[in-house]
Amino acid sequence: LKQAPRVWYYTSKTWLQEYDDRMAVSNFDPCLFLTFLAKVLIVFIYIHVVDYLCSTSSAAWKTSFFAAFNAKWSCVDGGLMMEMLGMKMTFTDTGMIRDCRMSQARLILRMLGRQGMVECTPCVTAMKPKLMLLLTDMQQL
Repeated sequence: LKQAPRVWYYTSKTWLQEYDDRMAVSNFDPCLFLTFLAKVLIVFIYIHVVDYLCSTSSAAWKTSFFAAFNAKWSCVDGGLMMEMLGMKMTFTDTGMIRDCRMSQARLILRMLGRQGMVECTPCVTAMKPKLMLLLTDMQQL
């Protein structure tokens, strides 16, 4: 039973790469799969246990993917994601670009509440504020 998550990961990975041979595992997170073709198709699939997050620039690819995935395993398209792993997701359309922002404020406040530290003094983190992933960054992946 301890091997079940590993077996499921490799089963998912194998199926994803057979479905689309351009699908690559991210260098920074083995649960993130991506495909990138300049100005044509962008696909991100994130696997967390048995939950799959699929984000793509192509409605046709998404429809085809969900049909194939559902033929293999029963699944439900949950629509636009509002929360993932305790992080709030917000989306805005700014012309040709759809902006996705992730916020951990609610998750952090919940964790601080459990520890009785809601009134603690905050400190600066090492992460750059307003970090953005640009198309030029994707070409390096």
